[in-house]
Amino acid sequence: MKQGMVGAAFVGAMAMAMAVGLCGVAVATEPPSIYGPADNLARNITGDGYPSPLESDPGWGGGAQPWDIVDGQRCYPGEWAFGLAYMKGWNQVTIDFGAPVTFIGVTSWWHNGGAGFNGEPQAYRIESWNGTSWVEIFSTTNPNAYLKYPDATPADWWYNGSAPRENAFSPVTASKVRLWSEPKPGDYMLGYHTWLYEVEVTPVPEPSTLVVLASGLAGLGVVRHSRRKR
Repeated sequence: MKQGMVGAAFVGAMAMAMAVGLCGVAVATEPPSIYGPADNLARNITGDGYPSPLESDPGWGGGAQPWDIVDGQRCYPGEWAFGLAYMKGWNQVTIDFGAPVTFIGVTSWWHNGGAGFNGEPQAYRIESWNGTSWVEIFSTTNPNAYLKYPDATPADWWYNGSAPRENAFSPVTASKVRLWSEPKPGDYMLGYHTWLYEVEVTPVPEPSTLVVLASGLAGLGVVRHSRRKR
């Protein structure tokens, strides 16, 4: 199966799953690990070479470590001075893959970024590099609509320790991806700034994964049809 067909099939399967309530932003149920998946295309635990975050805008204060946003760690229990923090206006982080890759989603983990907290952006957008210019993939002025765990509570580390926004889209092939964010208005010294801990880039799944997902959806459809007939 060609890569484009795999991506299209995945997007279609995910849309079907969301329609029946199996998956999607609002129904994530498994508690997240503080470590991201091994297939994250932005992951670089060595802090050298590619993928590289070094084209990102410089952070400030305790949030001035660009390699932290690709180190595979979403949160730092008991610590806070990691990742990239920005004060006012729009700022960007860029992940340079070193070569073109195909991806279908970006998840951003924000320190102290649960709904209503000050580390989250008031707006953000995602762009890809086509070799000559940046192309917008996604943008929002309502980041809380994309919380991966909207039902988290203050007892959960992913509520305010590091809260993720998850965005999925049709397959994109690019050598770089860029995330722009704008902090909430207010005094940044009192906390109104963005603070990014981790960026995860989702690859197109293997065909075997699609087969398993499609089989599960087909089985669910049969069960629901049977229940309606009763």
